[in-house]
Amino acid sequence: ENLKEIIRITNSNADHVVKKLKEILKTYPVHPEATILLAETLSAQKNYSEAIEEYHKLIREKPEFTDKAIDGAKEIIRLFPDQFLAREFLVENYLEMDMFDLAIAEGKELLNIYPDSSDWIIGKYKDFAKKESALRECVGIAYLMKGDYFNANLEAEKLVQSDPKKVSGLILLGEVSLR
Repeated sequence: ENLKEIIRITNSNADHVVKKLKEILKTYPVHPEATILLAETLSAQKNYSEAIEEYHKLIREKPEFTDKAIDGAKEIIRLFPDQFLAREFLVENYLEMDMFDLAIAEGKELLNIYPDSSDWIIGKYKDFAKKESALRECVGIAYLMKGDYFNANLEAEKLVQSDPKKVSGLILLGEVSLR
C-alpha cells in the first residue's frame, strides 16, 4: 500500500507508472509490492496477459504472495471473463494448492469458453487425478470435447469406480453413452 500511495495512478500517467515500476523491478527484481502494483496497473490498461505474467513471476520468487496473485487473476477474469491466461493461472495454482473443487470448476469454465484447451486440461489434470479422483471429471469432459469417447468413458468409469455415488461420474458416463 505504501508504494501505491506514493504513486498515484491515473489513466493519463499509467504508461509512465508502468515504465517506472519496470525500472524499480530491474533494480529490485523480487519486490512484491512493485510487482503487484505493476500487474494491477497493466490490468487497468487491459494488458491482462502481461499482468498475469507478472503474477507468475511474483509467485515463482515469493510463493507467500500466491493468494494476492490469485486475487489479481480473479479480478482480471471479473473484468474480462474470457481471459485464457488468467483462467489457466488459476487452474495451475488451485491444483498446486490441492484446492481441487476450485480447480474442477475453473477447468470446466475453461473448457466451456475454450474447447480447444482440452489437451492442456488433460495434461494438467491427469497426474493430479491420481491424487484426487474427482479431477477425472474434467479429464473426461476434455476427452469428450476432443471426440475421444473411448478415453472419456475410461475416465468416467474410473470416477464412478472411485465413488459409485459420485453424480458427476454418472453424468459423464451418460454423456459418453449418448454420443
